Amino acid sequence: MPIQFFSVPQRGLARAVALSLAAAGCASVSPYAVHRPGGYSGVQWAASGGNNPLPPYPESAKAAGVAGDVTFALILKDPGAIYPGTLTVLDVSDPRILEFACSWMKQTLFSPTVNHVEANTSGVTAIAIRYAPGAATGQLVDPGAEAWGTVQTIKSASDMAAIRRAKPQCP
Repeated sequence: MPIQFFSVPQRGLARAVALSLAAAGCASVSPYAVHRPGGYSGVQWAASGGNNPLPPYPESAKAAGVAGDVTFALILKDPGAIYPGTLTVLDVSDPRILEFACSWMKQTLFSPTVNHVEANTSGVTAIAIRYAPGAATGQLVDPGAEAWGTVQTIKSASDMAAIRRAKPQCP
């Protein structure tokens, strides 16, 4: 079945979602901001479900010196799961990160905490994880203007396929 790209309406649920995350005990999980070119904020996502609200950082990976960032492009469907077939690696500083970051992404649910602007017309967003030496877990971080600029160019499954051919992808 081909990937269905679709228009995502702007959501005005920021306050309600933030309050429900706090009530569910997720207040300590920091969302991150996606910045669009031009300097204005986009969507903030917080991990809100799944087995682990923070990206795992295995001790074996730390011992092997695996550290860095991974940035994904994807489409989220309600209730915040990744739409099948859309998880795409935009950039990864150490391909060994994909061994544990991809499995976490596939099992985690995400909730918007702020949405000041309309999403990409195809519904594609970006999520980035940083694995820093000495950290207990990975942290959701701002994917940056370059990643968000790339996300804005994704209009079809063939656009995602072109990115997948150029970068290491999830196992």
